[in-house]
Amino acid sequence: MPFRARAIPARLVARRQCHFLSSLKAVPQPVNGSIRHTQTRGISFSSIPEKIFPNITAAWRRSPRSRPEDSMSVFRTAVDSRNTKRVREAYEALRGDLSEEELEGVMSILRNAGPSTALVMMMVLGDMGEVQKVRWTGRVIRDLSKAGKLKEAFKLAGRLEKQDRHPYHHVLHYAVRFDPEMVPDITTAIRTHPKGLMDRDYGVLLRHLRLQFQRGEVTSDDELQARLREILAETEERGIWIGSSGEAELLRLNILRQEWEKVDVLEKKLNAIHIDQRNFAVWDALFDARMVKKDRDAVIQLVRDMSGVKLDPPRGAIVWLVEQTIDNTGENSQGNLADRVLRAMDRVDTETGVDMDSDVWGQCVRRFALGSTASFLGGKAQSSSDTTSTITPEQMDAAVELLARAKARGIHPSIAVVRVLIPLLCESGRVSSALEIHTDFLASKPPPDLSDPRDRSAIGLTFTMLLTSLARSPSRTVLQSAVDLLTSMRNLDLDLHSSNLGSLVILLMRSANDHSTAFNVYAHFHALNPQALGLSARRDILTAFIDMSLPYTSHPPPDLVFEMIKDLRRLEALPASFVFSWVLKLYSNQVTAIRKDRTLPAKPEDPRRGELENLRQNIEDIARRIRLDPEIDPDVPVLTALMDAYNRLGQVDQAFEVWAQLVERRSRSTPAELTQYAPAIAVILDVCAYNDLERRGRKIWAWGLRHGLVKTTKSWEGWLEALCRWGKVDEAVELVCGPMRNGNGDGMEVTIPKARKESLELVLKFSWTQDGEARKAIRDRIQEAWPDLWDEVKWVVAQQKEGRD
Repeated sequence: MPFRARAIPARLVARRQCHFLSSLKAVPQPVNGSIRHTQTRGISFSSIPEKIFPNITAAWRRSPRSRPEDSMSVFRTAVDSRNTKRVREAYEALRGDLSEEELEGVMSILRNAGPSTALVMMMVLGDMGEVQKVRWTGRVIRDLSKAGKLKEAFKLAGRLEKQDRHPYHHVLHYAVRFDPEMVPDITTAIRTHPKGLMDRDYGVLLRHLRLQFQRGEVTSDDELQARLREILAETEERGIWIGSSGEAELLRLNILRQEWEKVDVLEKKLNAIHIDQRNFAVWDALFDARMVKKDRDAVIQLVRDMSGVKLDPPRGAIVWLVEQTIDNTGENSQGNLADRVLRAMDRVDTETGVDMDSDVWGQCVRRFALGSTASFLGGKAQSSSDTTSTITPEQMDAAVELLARAKARGIHPSIAVVRVLIPLLCESGRVSSALEIHTDFLASKPPPDLSDPRDRSAIGLTFTMLLTSLARSPSRTVLQSAVDLLTSMRNLDLDLHSSNLGSLVILLMRSANDHSTAFNVYAHFHALNPQALGLSARRDILTAFIDMSLPYTSHPPPDLVFEMIKDLRRLEALPASFVFSWVLKLYSNQVTAIRKDRTLPAKPEDPRRGELENLRQNIEDIARRIRLDPEIDPDVPVLTALMDAYNRLGQVDQAFEVWAQLVERRSRSTPAELTQYAPAIAVILDVCAYNDLERRGRKIWAWGLRHGLVKTTKSWEGWLEALCRWGKVDEAVELVCGPMRNGNGDGMEVTIPKARKESLELVLKFSWTQDGEARKAIRDRIQEAWPDLWDEVKWVVAQQKEGRD
């Protein structure tokens, strides 16, 4: 019997070896060039029963333990890559083996890496002793705040002793920037402290109020004035001076409110102390006050003063000077747009002595080439979509040319210009220019600083848009660029931002020349973010992968299909039988599509016949896995799908072997499993019908009736079709017009369902095989027995007449 073979010792050994080999497969990883299959020594060892030699086989399979110095080297490399995921994994490999001094060293390494590793620093902090925690908690809170992890920082700050209130200031400062909704909660926590709000905290609250007004969250001047008076009254009551930062924010608020007398007073006060200040808030406020008066000479002098004390002037002020130069010197009418901007930038460079860095170039591109109307001073903030919605081809050319001029001077694109220009280039179909900007951006030294979560999210979205444009490109040459882009996203620890990620993967896979390259694309997406692809997307990708016919390969190698199946099973916890039955159905549909091709010639060397042979081998591989893999329980659906695949290939003997397994297991099946037999009986009847095996088909039908396995109308329609294909059309007509006219309902010894419209259409379609008188008799009989449905099915008769005419 078929299932007895599964208990033969040799078969058990073979199945155990298959399970061992499958367990060696790792999560799909991207490779260069062709796919490298897993190879291992000692496969013969896996054939030794583990119950006999458990210790020996365990020793053979034990992987060597990594040395601490090797793990630390991997950790340093991961930190240098600035990939948070890699840093976290590298630290987890070290965890548990570090002394207190080594934990201090790990924290020092992470401290120098910047705020991007703040979450890993919090993990290290949890592994430290109490004395170490006191020393490092403040730094972790600051880095968490700078990285935008405000909730974690606020929670950690609340655990400190009441005497230490310094970390709350960092949380409040960065909450104004990253998460303004947290400001009231943080302010309340600081107020409950015995010391309460300090002078610099009031400066942060004033900045929060200004930014709220610029974002439109404070809608009226009355509301702005009321909240401003409330803050100033509190400081006056407590006898606290808001400090130079607070007065700088107060100056900028008065500019927004257009209270010029107060502006003049505060400007004179700050102007008297600004040379001695290293507070950027003071300098920014003075720049705003002089730019709003359009005093170009005063702005230039202020830039020189700031450079004189070794401070970098704000980029907005430099760009404002470039704008004033263009407007006041007639540069706007001479030469093309890029030349005019470049001459103005060179003049400002000469007047101020300030080197134009990537941020200045980026703002000039956005301001002049792309026509952004964002104000350098106060006013309502505008989104990039609002400021760049009417870009002309001339402006686009000017932006690309300015970036080319910057590259010639050793200046790489800034984050701000990348997040705006690449989407515009993609929308206009200039993907090659967008790719060049992407390459220049990644080549910048030092690497781009993406510690700001807003920048990280924006660049991730920008790269996803570029990836989508590459996927939609008709050229197959863009695939390597897409792989390089995915690699850069993984190295920068960027997330994909796509609501239809599965379609994006499929589009890129279809750009490949062969299935190994297509699988490599999928592996890159998987390595970037395994959780990004949901169940539906994975099914769509696997379906498309199996259905792809690429220039160099017509069907995917079974090994690659099994890798994707394992991935689907592992991450979605799907039953193996469900996945294999689904894949078998996909293969079966491909077989049918090829065999139905009427242009398929009889020559054995035809490529499409080679495709059929490849499909046959793939189906045989799955059948072998089903027989040997101990993790797979070959249930009724997967055996039905295998039998159907054999049927469509024309392998009748193999189909009946599978049917024998189904017959043998019926007595051991549960009631729920018995309901799954109807499709299997339909498939085996199809085998008998197409191969003129009437006697065998009638025995199978009688067996199904005897055991109550065929109760639905669809099952009986399969029997009707088999009768018609055997030439027993009269018997089929008597069945639909007799027992199936009303049916006998469930619960009888033999359940006969009532026929439906589709049942009558099926019999009428086969009536054309009869002669004229017999055909007319069949139609009259059906019309007489089913007058209520005749109007709905007589179209079949009319269609047959048209075909004869």
